[in-house]
Amino acid sequence: MQCVILAGGLGTRMGSYTQSRPKAMIPVMGIPFIDLLLDDLQKKGVTHAILSIGYKGDILRSHLEGKSFQQMRIEYVDEGPNLLGTGGALRLICDSVADLQDAFFVTFGDAYLALDMADMWRQAERQPAPVTMSIFRNQGAWGQSNVAFKDGRLLYDKQRRLSDQARFQFIDYGMSIIRKDILMQEIASGSKADIADVIHRLSLRGAVNGYEVSHRFYEIGSPDGLADFSAHIRAQGVVV
Repeated sequence: MQCVILAGGLGTRMGSYTQSRPKAMIPVMGIPFIDLLLDDLQKKGVTHAILSIGYKGDILRSHLEGKSFQQMRIEYVDEGPNLLGTGGALRLICDSVADLQDAFFVTFGDAYLALDMADMWRQAERQPAPVTMSIFRNQGAWGQSNVAFKDGRLLYDKQRRLSDQARFQFIDYGMSIIRKDILMQEIASGSKADIADVIHRLSLRGAVNGYEVSHRFYEIGSPDGLADFSAHIRAQGVVV
């Protein structure tokens, strides 16, 4: 399996944590988060991880080049100083990675997710769509719900553009399967774009399927999220 990890952002919500390091390098119980994430993805069956790096990406790359992930190849695509946003970064990957598959997983460098990636892939094969997004029935418990889901299709409204917000009972879980051709079609090469805006437009056209996950997600994109995830790792006794 091939998975793109979006890890190039500034991480401004994390304040002093990201002044000297990229967000994915924030330590959790003394372990850089990226180590926990890549170890988990490898266990889930990922054999090719493509890291989209930007802000202080040299630190992330230098750290990982000293690590060994025996069953997983790691590749880097660097945005450089002019960050392109999540959508622009994905288009850069489409332009840069020679063996990029026709469809691949996309996740974030601050998300730790309890989902079965092989099962999600099988569903996407049975029910093809330009995007298959993992979702969780949130009902406002873990952040603002932004997905309305019915009969396999979803509406995604991260910016709350649509009326009747009461029907939005799910939240995007943090991992999607996206087709390369739709990224090439929707995002111009070299342009800045937010993948959330792209998926919103596609969902209005009925082009986004949902994959429902029953377990909550963890993230380190906020101080509260970091504290919550640290407690989870401590309780699980995770060792890399």
